[in-house]
Amino acid sequence: MTRWVLSPLRGEIKGLLAAVGPGEPLALPGAAEVFRCQGGATLVGWTGVGASAVRRTLEALSAAEPRPEWAALVGVAGALTLELEPGQVFRCPAAYADGERIAGPQVRLPDALAGLPAAEVASVSTVADGARKRALAQELPGATLVDMETAWAFQVAVELGLPLGAVRVVCDRRDQAIPDLGDGLDAVGRVRPLKFARQLLRNPSSAKALPGLGRAFAQATGALTPLLRAALAG
Repeated sequence: MTRWVLSPLRGEIKGLLAAVGPGEPLALPGAAEVFRCQGGATLVGWTGVGASAVRRTLEALSAAEPRPEWAALVGVAGALTLELEPGQVFRCPAAYADGERIAGPQVRLPDALAGLPAAEVASVSTVADGARKRALAQELPGATLVDMETAWAFQVAVELGLPLGAVRVVCDRRDQAIPDLGDGLDAVGRVRPLKFARQLLRNPSSAKALPGLGRAFAQATGALTPLLRAALAG
């Protein structure tokens, strides 16, 4: 049986794909790119950001591929509590969307992922800045992380009978400034050079916040990639 490791953004999974790829690309709709790696034993790729993108990818994979032994949606998240720091990695057994708590499907993840500390995540439809994070922390005291996919991925996985787990690594601290990049990035986080430059010119504060977020993203993915490699080696 196969294993699936998927992330919303290309950058979140790039290090893992470099280690196990290059692989054979699969034909999927939308922005998603998924590769058959390790002699066909593993699918690795990215879905695109948000509820619609992750649903489209999971539905397409479920229709085209046999049911995996296990699947994991992985990626970065924002912190909702002050004590969390970039690079801390968590297994997410449940997520919240629109005030509803959604438990993840039953799945037996490899020890490298199953042994991670647990944290619940709030899933939102737009990037959460510091003020929004503080509000979420008050509204959803059970959640300590925020992302844009996990709750909806769990919903789809339950509908399709997919054994999907979620793993998130802290990228931005609760009060860290988040740059407004608008359409400067594509659906999987790749830079659109001209639009990216225009967006930074319009929003000087975003330009100031970008280096700090870039360092945090590198720290987060640097912590995540070895865990994923260990999970696929087991």
